[in-house]
Amino acid sequence: MKKTINAIFTETTKFQISARDKDFEEVSKENELTVRPVNKIKELDENIPGLGARRAVVQWAFNEESKVGEIKRFDIPEGYAVVQLTEKEDEGSMKVEDASLTIKPILVNKKKAEKLKSKISGSALDAIAQGQGQTVKIASALTMKTPTISGAGTEPKVVGTAFALEPGKVSGPIVGNNGVYVIEVTKKTPASGLDTYMSYASQVSKAQTGAVNTKVFEALKEAAEIEDKRSKFY
Repeated sequence: MKKTINAIFTETTKFQISARDKDFEEVSKENELTVRPVNKIKELDENIPGLGARRAVVQWAFNEESKVGEIKRFDIPEGYAVVQLTEKEDEGSMKVEDASLTIKPILVNKKKAEKLKSKISGSALDAIAQGQGQTVKIASALTMKTPTISGAGTEPKVVGTAFALEPGKVSGPIVGNNGVYVIEVTKKTPASGLDTYMSYASQVSKAQTGAVNTKVFEALKEAAEIEDKRSKFY
């Protein structure tokens, strides 16, 4: 067992030295080792994908003395993990190229929605559906509390529009979360009234009272100038 541990240590040390002189990925391939890139780690993160809870690795990565390109070996239950710091980002606004990964799909969907809206014409639901190569689908038992449409997903704008329409009226194009919709309300069933709503009022009052301390604390945090130093102690 001791010989095995010594052999792994020696092999890891050789790899670490070679990786400092050559390209990290190239040396990994030569040694038939797997490189696992990990992106967008935050200062207070604990888990490393593929390694589990490795707070020490995160602390090292965010240490002011750790430089980009630096390589360090960490003990793990399976043996050793050799880690290279490939990039550091300054605090502040996200880079345009990084933000584009999130923003681009949203903008593309908006453009698609606008194109679909411009193609929709007609006043009858069947004619509109035929013009778009679609069929009219029926959604029943819609509620404002749970704005989910079977086969379409969560669509609060569509359900909200349905509750605002009079039966028999056809809506204009509605840009939802998962598509562009045109709807017609066929029937509305008003909720039955209650003699008293005191029990519901009491529930809301208790929930709001319980949330006061949290809201006050959050308001104080927003008003104060706080510099987070937790990572230096955790």
